[in-house]
Amino acid sequence: MYTMLCTQPNLAYPISVLSQHMTNLNMEHWMAIKRIFQYLRGTLQMKLQFGATPSKEVLGYCDADWGGDFENRRSTTGFVFMIGGGAIFWSSNLQPTIALSTTEAEYMVNTQAIKEAIWITKLMMDLRYMEEKKMMVI
Repeated sequence: MYTMLCTQPNLAYPISVLSQHMTNLNMEHWMAIKRIFQYLRGTLQMKLQFGATPSKEVLGYCDADWGGDFENRRSTTGFVFMIGGGAIFWSSNLQPTIALSTTEAEYMVNTQAIKEAIWITKLMMDLRYMEEKKMMVI
């Protein structure tokens, strides 16, 4: 969980899916865990890097997978926020309610991402990292 939360946002989805089966693991789950560890071993030299672009603008990306969970038909929400090309905040989780369409699932993720973007922008302004609101959510 530490690896997912603090160092590698690309592992948020597979770890969250595996976490749903922690009380009843089978061989398929163990094989998936081993693949995650193999991936980690192969990417030890990779790191989050800040300063790829000189912009101080908060840039966010969000998306939803409509009905991706086959057990309860809930959608997966995911978003990432970056400053200067480096990821500073990310999240991937199941939406709390069942969306009836792709549009509704996208509205849910956009609402959550915009709330987080406003919070991050206000935090950056309080820290005097940004002088004015420069925020873009895609």
